[in-house]
This record gives sequence, C-alpha cells and structure tokens, in this order.
Amino acid sequence: MSFKRAILGTTVLSGVLLGGLALPALAQDLHINGDTHTVAGTEDYVFIDIGITDPDGHLIVPDGTTLNSDYVNFGKVYDASGNTATVSGDWYNSDYMFLGDYSPGNTLTVESGGYVEVDGVVWIGSHEGASGNALIVDGGTFDANSDLIVGLDGSGNSMTIQSGGDVAGVKAVIGNNSFDNFVLVTGSGSTWDLSDQLYV
Repeated sequence: MSFKRAILGTTVLSGVLLGGLALPALAQDLHINGDTHTVAGTEDYVFIDIGITDPDGHLIVPDGTTLNSDYVNFGKVYDASGNTATVSGDWYNSDYMFLGDYSPGNTLTVESGGYVEVDGVVWIGSHEGASGNALIVDGGTFDANSDLIVGLDGSGNSMTIQSGGDVAGVKAVIGNNSFDNFVLVTGSGSTWDLSDQLYV
C-alpha cells in the first residue's frame, strides 16, 4: 500500500493505492491561517476555514478556476480578523457560510465574471464582536439559496452590490439582534432579487 500526502495548511490524505486499485481521494479541509491560498484548476474541500487563530488569511479564486466546498468560516475567534476571499472564478458551497463568525473586518469580494453559490444560510457578522464584515459583489454574481443575514448578533456589517453585480436569494434579514448593518445597491445594472421576504 502506498499513499500520497498534500499539505494545504494542514496534512491531508489525498489518494490511496490498495492492491493495485486506485481509490478515490478522501475529502480534504482547507485551513488558511495568516497566509494565502490561490486555487488552481478545480479544488474540492469539506471545510474551508479562513482565519482560525491568526488574522489576515487570504483566499483567491482566479478566473477559470472552480472551488467546491461544504462549509465556510471566516474568523473563528475574535483575534482572527481581517481575512479576505476574492473570487473571479466559480465557488460552489453546499451548506452554510459564516462571513465573520466571531471576528471583525472580514471581506468576501465577487469580482466581474466571478460566481459564488451558497446553498445554506449566509451569516455576515454572526456573533457579538463580529463587526465590519462585508460582502462586496463588484460586477459578479452571488446566489444565496437559503437565508442571508446581514448582522445576526454582530453590528456594522454590510452587503454592497455595485458595478452591475447581482445577488439572488430567498429570504434576507438586515440586523437581527444588532445595529448599523446595511445593504447598498448602486451602479447601473446592479440588482438584488429575493423570492421571499426582507426583514429589517
């Protein structure tokens, strides 16, 4: 039996050869902790954590690449702040996304030509202290197939749709147990479409 390991912020098992039979690679987790990861080709993960204990982690999804994940968390503790993701390729996430779980100042930017789809709930500023987190759809597309909450218990969080960007969703909440959260739709061709209700 032989195996190969891949290092992506942590050690993961990426493939196994057993009795001459190649088995599928095990699902991986991606942990970005104070460094930068740039997606190449197509990459698949279960959990993506951007900012576990350290600040200033950066994820880049370039044009022509595809990122698939199940769960995403920006800023797992208060000190793990200032994390970013910049998407000009495609990012598909099958469950929840915390953009600012416990920490402030995290940003997800979807650039022109970029596409992000999240099937689970999107929280922008989840817990108290998770302030100043921002989703910026700058000419790209963001599809939220469940609830989108701008400011659950965190205050001063935002979503900005600009330069012809498009956000589609089901139900949205601006400021659940918090204040100074906002959504700004600006620029020609910028749209925000909801199939259900908006709660402010």
